[in-house]
Amino acid sequence: MATEFTITESDYVNAAVLAGRASRKQSTWLLVAAAVLLAVAVLDPLHLRPTGLCGLLCGIFGYYGALHVITPWQARKAYRNYKAMHGGLLIDIKPEGFWVATKTGENLAQWQSLLKWRENHEYLLAYIAPKLFYIVPKRIAGAGFDVEELRRVLRSKVGNPV
Repeated sequence: MATEFTITESDYVNAAVLAGRASRKQSTWLLVAAAVLLAVAVLDPLHLRPTGLCGLLCGIFGYYGALHVITPWQARKAYRNYKAMHGGLLIDIKPEGFWVATKTGENLAQWQSLLKWRENHEYLLAYIAPKLFYIVPKRIAGAGFDVEELRRVLRSKVGNPV
């Protein structure tokens, strides 16, 4: 049965932040880079301590600044200009994919066409392109949508979350 819900500006911003977080693989590479810069700062080979510290601090502040300042600002601006997102949406799980409809159209996102998915305690994002995803707020479970079923099917058809 289709469940109706609305994506709020807050949902849109929080989903954008979730989408911007580093994946497990990216996190591994970021930690390796941070360890190298920390080693340069601590061991001071060739008097590069300031360079190592600056690189480490700029990387940390740059990542978190982009994630928690720039991304929310851009997402708010995009949401305000995305008028179709302001209305209600319908979602349903079908055997061939999940179905989403708005006042202006509908789409069946087939399981095999999904690239990846990710989630946190509030949202589930299903990617149909590297930077394009559906936002499923987990709060719609209270309206009758089976979020656990969607998670189970995504895990079996698409793989583990990134």
